[in-house]
Amino acid sequence: MEEILEEVRRWIRKADDDLSVAKEMLNFQKRIPWVICFHAQQAVEKYLKAFLIFQQIDFRKTHDTSELLNLCIQADQNLEKLQNLKIEKLTYYAVESRYPGFYEPDLEDAKEALLIAENVRELVLKRLGFL
Repeated sequence: MEEILEEVRRWIRKADDDLSVAKEMLNFQKRIPWVICFHAQQAVEKYLKAFLIFQQIDFRKTHDTSELLNLCIQADQNLEKLQNLKIEKLTYYAVESRYPGFYEPDLEDAKEALLIAENVRELVLKRLGFL
């Protein structure tokens, strides 16, 4: 179990790094919304994957936050609360938002993505017993 906990901690550290980048970018003089959205999505993806690793649930390589959340909910019904946050919206920010020709997130999108990521972090870490 200690190996699993260490792997979970590594995923959480990476997720926290992504969340930190998103928060810092929001405070830059030149804010870049798509960068904030991307790192918020990456944080959420990693928090959910950390939870799945803790639960020893296999998952495929994906950026689909809805798919990951559904797997998490199968293990812990308390995570159903996250469905109200509309985290499925974040999946778009994993790839498409980084390239020209697609919808360009604005500052409001970035603030929403960051809030979602902070809420996911709080609930996942509570359910893992880390908070």
